[in-house]
Amino acid sequence: MLVSHLCPNDATIGLETARLKIVTQNGTSFPSLHPRCINCEVQHDFHRIFLEKGLKKADNQIVCSHQSCLRCPMRPEWRYCFQHFMDQIALARTTLDDSIDESSLQAATSHKWLADLKMQQVFREFDNILAGTMSPERIVFLDLEYDVHTYRVHEIGLCDALGNIIIDCFALLSDAEIQRTSGGPTWSKLNQAFSVIMRKTSKNRQHIHGAMDVHRLAEHLRNSGITPDTTVIVWATNYNDLRSLRSWLDAEGYRDIFPLDSKCVRMIHLFRKNLRKLLNGMPFPLRLPFLFPLFHGIHHELSGRNHHALVDAQQTRLMFQAFKALCTDVSERRESWSFRDSAGVTQNSITVYYSTKQNVECIDSSLDNYSEEVRSKGEGG
Repeated sequence: MLVSHLCPNDATIGLETARLKIVTQNGTSFPSLHPRCINCEVQHDFHRIFLEKGLKKADNQIVCSHQSCLRCPMRPEWRYCFQHFMDQIALARTTLDDSIDESSLQAATSHKWLADLKMQQVFREFDNILAGTMSPERIVFLDLEYDVHTYRVHEIGLCDALGNIIIDCFALLSDAEIQRTSGGPTWSKLNQAFSVIMRKTSKNRQHIHGAMDVHRLAEHLRNSGITPDTTVIVWATNYNDLRSLRSWLDAEGYRDIFPLDSKCVRMIHLFRKNLRKLLNGMPFPLRLPFLFPLFHGIHHELSGRNHHALVDAQQTRLMFQAFKALCTDVSERRESWSFRDSAGVTQNSITVYYSTKQNVECIDSSLDNYSEEVRSKGEGG
């Protein structure tokens, strides 16, 4: 073994300091130890991801480079604030997993997928919406941030079949609702503390509709066309998103807005039946933060922004579209069936929208005049 650097922690490689791995040579497998201690291995992987994924701050950058985020970078060399930096690290580590690659996805999508009768009915409704014969709010995509122990709602994200945003808000709860979802004596102090942190995180996010109490929420949902006949699609194995929101509305006297569980479609079960297993025999991961970038690309504008209810709802809608495309014969699929965006979403220069030299010169002149005006105001002030 060639040693290029001494361990800064003065660690001696052993079972207590290094990661165990299986090495295969000449057809024989045997246990071995990683050449770096755990601390050095983590630092090495972090630095590798940091450079490979472009996480280093750009010159003259002042705020987080994530879309619509105005927070300062957590550290001088970071491109993102702490929250978005950790999102990018998690996303990068997912895409570096050797056991989950493009070949696994290609193998899983090389055949026609199957949809149950319930989903086939949703497909027909979706086609009617695209044809303009049915209103887009007949199919909605829902995600909540909520307490899994008490079902207390923190944040609501809802969009319709065409992607129009219906709800993006923080749930402003009444004293009666807080009491109803207090959890009682079985609610441990640890769960209470976690719920407080989760609620504070949801509250600190920017929401299109701000904070809504149950009365404003109910009125907004009714005005948006949500009825008991609406089909609700969630990325979950259970009905808890729909049940939590419906229970809150029911407890406050609004019992005629959301449908029953029979009108709820749980996408995870459908993906599980069709994705099956990885090439190494392991179950295909079904977490939305992993599966969405695998289908749509890590540079998609929604990738890496999970645990914001609206973003998860929007991602669920795009996963539904991919699923619908995969349920067609392979020969009939469009080349862009997966809606991948390998190039990423970037902000174009203003000159892209002006093709003639005259227009470009006009823009440059306007910018020069604006700069001169700013300087004169500064000198005068």
